[in-house]
Amino acid sequence: MTFPVNQNYDMSMGVYYSVGGENLFVATYKFPITTIDFYDNISLSDINSWGDKFVKYDKNFSEFTIGYGKRFDNVSPYFGFGLISERIYPRYFDDLYILGYNGSYNISPIINRSGQIVVGSMIDFDFLNLNLSVSLLRVPNVSFGFGFNF
Repeated sequence: MTFPVNQNYDMSMGVYYSVGGENLFVATYKFPITTIDFYDNISLSDINSWGDKFVKYDKNFSEFTIGYGKRFDNVSPYFGFGLISERIYPRYFDDLYILGYNGSYNISPIINRSGQIVVGSMIDFDFLNLNLSVSLLRVPNVSFGFGFNF
């Protein structure tokens, strides 16, 4: 399990799997744990004709990375590449309270996909390991994780 942190995005979690002895391969998948409900049938021209006001952007992301590292005693630094999908949901306010919850509603997201770079380190303790990684580029985030050695 790993838990990415970026204060500008909704809460996420992830899983990672590592395999190897002296040479280590690490695969990580991070995904949002909150869902954002949205209307996919409402356009910007509809919103402008209704006079609804823009509130903010709600954001979440998913990320898949693969890394390679080298084991030094019980510490294994690694470096990797991956893909990230960032979803940005514009939120508006309906003065008539017809749409959404308490008048707030989201429309279809803007989706940005790009490459991602990850650097991290795993520390092994008998049957337990800890994972600290930093993802860079499109959605920078720091992840703290823990797992079990088999």
